[in-house]
Amino acid sequence: MTLEGQARAGDIHVELSRAGTAWDLEEVGEAVTYLRSMQCESYALKLLTAAGQLRPIAEIAMLTERLAESGQLHDATVVLRAAGIRRPTEVPLALVERLRASGRRQDVRAVLAGAGAQRPVLLLDELLAMLEGRGYGDETRMALNATVSERSHAEIRELIDLLDIADRTPQIQWILDRIAREWTSEQVAQFVNELGPATRYAEVHTVLDIVARHTSVNALLTLTEALRSTGRGVSADHVFAAAGRHRSIQDLMLIMRWCAQHEREVSLQVLFRGADEGGRRRFWKAVKVLQGQAQWFRIDANAMIQRAGISTEGLASTTVETSPGVSAGGSEVALGRRTGNTESDAVVEDR
Repeated sequence: MTLEGQARAGDIHVELSRAGTAWDLEEVGEAVTYLRSMQCESYALKLLTAAGQLRPIAEIAMLTERLAESGQLHDATVVLRAAGIRRPTEVPLALVERLRASGRRQDVRAVLAGAGAQRPVLLLDELLAMLEGRGYGDETRMALNATVSERSHAEIRELIDLLDIADRTPQIQWILDRIAREWTSEQVAQFVNELGPATRYAEVHTVLDIVARHTSVNALLTLTEALRSTGRGVSADHVFAAAGRHRSIQDLMLIMRWCAQHEREVSLQVLFRGADEGGRRRFWKAVKVLQGQAQWFRIDANAMIQRAGISTEGLASTTVETSPGVSAGGSEVALGRRTGNTESDAVVEDR
């Protein structure tokens, strides 16, 4: 019976599955074209998905190659993603090995994107273990990237638990790194709150340290505000302390200005202590700039430093140069943006 006849009989879904799994590869391509001509996009996708879910590995490789050669790259991706979702682990693994050997890296990525995004967590964990066992580091990270981008927080936490049981720490670290760098500050704060600093101390601090060291100043400050709004003031202080230890002088000055402008004296003291631990010479350069701007923010910088319990020894010998035409007040750091660099109004010579 033709597809059109099956549609009239109400058995279109059965026929689509059969077509995707049993028809000749050429006929599959023709069926997809026909369904699109009839404006049945969802049926075309179902047929392609069935092919990925049930076809032998060799046929999937041939079908997707033909689709790609004819310019149907999206269709090929649908088939490959479907192959990575629910099939026994040996199938996507063998498909990855075959595509990898053929130099079809984008197709490998599609299979693992499907697995990382939609494969049941237990089966995903099994696939990740096999990829790691074969030394496929790049491929493992492809799957984990999709997991971080497309999975729910609960699924990611479940996967972290499984990886922790198996002592696969590098995979956990990769997940946490992607979360810190790619998610919005609000998402990171929510995830930290869900993990629970008391029970997942190491994972929480890893995420916070990465944000403190490697994201934009705006993202860092937005995260600390989001953490405080959920009652995670200790976690917010951890971010400021880590930023103090590791951020550049220009970034420290921006953070100090923001803390002063928003009357975050406790946060400023935590930042002072962290920066003091990270290197006194570079820290005092930033502090001296803050002292020069104190009148603009109506704060007593020296008193604040003393309350933080930091010695002022060495401050007198610290030199700071500002770029020509820059006002002492600087500019306020705006919250909200997650990526991109925020430049300081002051140029500090770290001699």
